[in-house]
Order: sequence, then structure tokens, then C-alpha cells
Amino acid sequence: MPTVRVHTQKKMPAEKIRWHSVISNTVFLACCLVFTGFVGWYTAPVITDAFLLRAEQNSTPVSFPLKIQNAPNGEFAVEFSLTTRALHATKYFIVPDDCLNSITVNDRNVASPMLPLCDYTNGAVFDLSDFLSTGKNTITLGLTNNGGDAGLRFRPASTDAVALLPIVLLTMFLLLFSVWTMKKLKRSPWECSILILSILGIALRLFYLFITPYNVRGHDTDGHIEYMRYLADHLSLPAPNAGWEFWQPPLYYVLGGAWIKIADIASLKEQMMLALLQGGSVVLSIFCMAVILWIT
Repeated sequence: MPTVRVHTQKKMPAEKIRWHSVISNTVFLACCLVFTGFVGWYTAPVITDAFLLRAEQNSTPVSFPLKIQNAPNGEFAVEFSLTTRALHATKYFIVPDDCLNSITVNDRNVASPMLPLCDYTNGAVFDLSDFLSTGKNTITLGLTNNGGDAGLRFRPASTDAVALLPIVLLTMFLLLFSVWTMKKLKRSPWECSILILSILGIALRLFYLFITPYNVRGHDTDGHIEYMRYLADHLSLPAPNAGWEFWQPPLYYVLGGAWIKIADIASLKEQMMLALLQGGSVVLSIFCMAVILWIT
């Protein structure tokens, strides 16, 4: 009788199968992060053509958040264009310095019992859903300065469902990735708990970044920025007594100064550069958290 050869297929080791699953999960997570970034970009309103208006004076271009040092007393207005897409935030957080007297959206007055608003610490949330349209909107805010510096902050409210959507998606995808990965690698419940807490820590940092401009709840913010700006301009360490915060250890400021130098070369606007600098601080915070978890 002829000899019959039986070919048996080699089984892939269990450990290799698990790591293949982790790699596929990582690719899936990367796609989810790209999708989340797209959602964040698509839902984010864009402020352009912002001008400061005063009676009997020419309009002056400004940027947000607005801060005018030693501004003259009296009434003034800020007019700007707010461009939105089909899915956009409708609730906006406004902090005036000193008072917000009126809100006009597309030549329609926004009547609100909160006006006039004279709370430059906490501000207030205004629902503009009945006034905003998809596309370009013209918004005029009437304000009053009662002395000292004048300013204005205007951004989507942290309670707006659309504005929160990217953070919710990011948190959900990261949690799913951590659970799937730990399950495939057959880690202990303790290790799974640590990873989930780490993911929540990252989500909390990103949420705080979303709701907090760089100049809010910061101690001596201008002094820290001055230190980084000096390093970017002079490429050398200053004397410890040459500035308000120049006595601080230099590593963090060297990194910030390098970023400011890159931003200058790329001709980024000041507010964009500072917002990205704040994001870099969050990245450093996440890195420090990861190092602590690794060494413990």
C-alpha cells in the first residue's frame, strides 16, 4: 500500500497569538484616535476677524483670550466671526473684564436675565442655540471697563454636549483598549486596575486642558512665559534676579523656550503658541505619571 503522509499545521504559540491581538488592538486604537481627532476638529468653532471697537476710534485687531493692560475706562465692544459646521457647540462660556452688557449674534440681540454680567472671576454660560447658524456668524459683545486691565474670554462651555464629545470618545476608546489588552495578555486584576486608573488620569488631564485656558488658575503665568521667552530670544540662561521667575530650575523652561523658538520660526500666532505650550505641559504631566507607575 502506498504511504499516506499526513501534514499537520503547526500551531502558533499562545504568547505569540496574544501579542498579535495586542498589535491589532493598537492599530484599532490608532484609528479610533484619528477619528476622535477628526471629531474634535470638525466640532470646534473657529474665531477669526476679531476687532476691538471704541466710539470715535478706528477698529483694532485683537485675539482671544483678550487682555488689554491699563485700558481706559468706559464702554467698548468686541466683534468677531465665529465659523461653525453642521455639528457645533451652542453653549458658550463668557468671562468679561469688567462687565458684559450685551450680546448680538447675526444682528439679533440675545436677551438674557444674566445681563449685565460683571463677574470677571467665574463668568457665565450663555445658550446661543437660537441664534447661531451653520457657517459664518458675526458676534458683537458690548463691554465696560471700570478701571485697570480689560479682558474677555469666549469659548465653548464645558457643559455643552458637542464640546464634550471628543473627550468622551477618547476616554471610551482608551478604556476599551486597556481592558482588551489586559485580557489578551492575561494580566492580574491589580494590573488591570492600575492601567484603567492611568487611562482615567490621562482623560482627566485632557478634560482639564479642554476647559482651562493657559492663563486661568495659573500662578505668575506671565512670569513663567517671560522666562521661556528670554531663553528663546537669547539662547542662554538669565541671571536669577533678572526676572520674576528666573530663579526657577531651568529644565522645564528650556523645553518651553525651545518650543517658543520653533513657533517663532513657524510664524505661529502668540495665542496658538501658548495654547500648544499648555498642551505640552499636559504631555509632560502624563509622562511623569507613566514613569511613576513604571518604577513602582
